[in-house]
Amino acid sequence: VQPGDRILDIACGTGDLLRAFHRWAPRAERFVGVDFAHEMLQRAVDRSRNGEAWCEADGLRLPFADASFDVTSCAFGVRNFQDFDRGLAEMHRVLRPRGRVAILEFTRPPNRAVRALHEFYSGRIMPWAATLVARDRSGAYRYLPRSVVSFFDADEVRMRLRRAGFEHVRATPLTFGVVTIYTASKTAT
Repeated sequence: VQPGDRILDIACGTGDLLRAFHRWAPRAERFVGVDFAHEMLQRAVDRSRNGEAWCEADGLRLPFADASFDVTSCAFGVRNFQDFDRGLAEMHRVLRPRGRVAILEFTRPPNRAVRALHEFYSGRIMPWAATLVARDRSGAYRYLPRSVVSFFDADEVRMRLRRAGFEHVRATPLTFGVVTIYTASKTAT
């Protein structure tokens, strides 16, 4: 993030990533968080201290003009887009030429042993612990591992980013491949 950048965080939840952008680049021009979950967005508003703007909207139909932002981001949200390609197209549409996208998403580790251990933990231990410790009865911690297993692999996400019009597409696995950061940019024209 550069000074003067306009940043849009899609599916921002409680706003943690947008606030992190603000700490990393306090001289960016504008910080906007978008989420369609009213309760999550209200928590973001309540925790806001740095003049971030918040907007209740769907990431598949962003209420912003073309070429409005220099950076679009989404952390752990694209996996839940009802139409993944449309979500990428919207991210591309609202970016200025040479704008950058950053997506942080869960992935299945490529190493079989790590994948088996991680899927055992996330599929069995985490839901049980969440029910016990957090008193979570919503099923969210059962949904999470199922959604990761059914989501695209890194090669497919990179291909879809290119198809959406992005270039310089990169996928950087973290934590043994449990999470991947995808970065790309919009062409200059």
